[in-house]
Amino acid sequence: MNSKRKEKITIVSRYVPDSEVSLYFSASNVLILPYTRASQSGVAHIGMHFGLPIIASKVGGISEALSNYKGAILVEPNSESICRAIVDVYCKGLEKFPVPENLRWENIANFWKLLLKNLNSDFEAK
Repeated sequence: MNSKRKEKITIVSRYVPDSEVSLYFSASNVLILPYTRASQSGVAHIGMHFGLPIIASKVGGISEALSNYKGAILVEPNSESICRAIVDVYCKGLEKFPVPENLRWENIANFWKLLLKNLNSDFEAK
């Protein structure tokens, strides 16, 4: 790696077990999803939960998953576009972004509680 800041860059190219996921996301400044094809990404949702700026390729369902997230930067799936977005993020200054309402834990829990309550009511009515 030729970067002057290589001591601040960590590339993890192995499976990361669930027990380590929050450590990596908490220590991250930006999440980069350089997919060339994808249907969706659970990683993008985790990045949103941690308020990270997310640079992602405009492929598959990634655009839809990130459509309401203020920290999303969607780029063409090529090295030049991804590199330009990384430079832009660092030049503008890093910031954290609010978690979208539909991804807040309280709202997810309330959705499931209401769904289960309705299912239970429907079941008891029969």
